[in-house]
Amino acid sequence: MSHPNILELYDWFDRRSSYVMAMERPYPCQDLFMYCQEQGGVLNEDKAHNVTRQLLGALQHCHDHGVVHRDVKPENILIQTETQEIKLIDFGCGDPLMDTPYTEFSEIKDFIGCYLRPHAEGRSTLDQLQLHPWHRQSC
Repeated sequence: MSHPNILELYDWFDRRSSYVMAMERPYPCQDLFMYCQEQGGVLNEDKAHNVTRQLLGALQHCHDHGVVHRDVKPENILIQTETQEIKLIDFGCGDPLMDTPYTEFSEIKDFIGCYLRPHAEGRSTLDQLQLHPWHRQSC
């Protein structure tokens, strides 16, 4: 799944208790979160447009090839500090694109509601939250 804005996996090796992956490493680069912090916490409009355009291209490429990333966040986007080219990384939560609605995380709305109740007496306890079906899922 080669795309200029997706980190390339060159090769991988299966070991007894682990996998070894040889991957592209752009230099100089940092994750988008740290880059934004160094820019005063925000990107100017031109930089934001450039990053967004590249990210949407990478995500469209993933979807065109049947992959959903499922963990897009600034920490999973590398930016080359000299060229402003981005690379989408960390497909550890990725999944095949399905033709049916995604329901695996449909209970998150209820789960978040447990956290966001305005009055403490209406909130769930930590033990109750840990028993919630959504909390027991992992990517």
